[in-house]
Amino acid sequence: MIDIPAKAVEFALTDGLSLAVKMTPTGHVCPILNGRNEPEIASSAVWANTTIDCLVAQALSSENLRLEEAGSAELSILQQQLERATSLVKRTIERLTNPSEGISEN
Repeated sequence: MIDIPAKAVEFALTDGLSLAVKMTPTGHVCPILNGRNEPEIASSAVWANTTIDCLVAQALSSENLRLEEAGSAELSILQQQLERATSLVKRTIERLTNPSEGISEN
């Protein structure tokens, strides 16, 4: 029997891999495992996914706010990012419904 340290196995299996997320146009967020030579690994795998509103609700739970020691400054940053995201969605909807008006991306 050969004992291999767990850290060595973990490194060998995950070297060159990165975990990212993608969001669908419907607001579902799901993880993507990327490798150096493979832009997307296990794209057919069933990953747990959630919606943006569920992620926000989890982030704003009393327990999470306490654990993260989040205050009004952090919540203001979140609010600004969500407002920016909402603005992008509104502009995209406008562009799709009125393509002749040529709305800019910024």
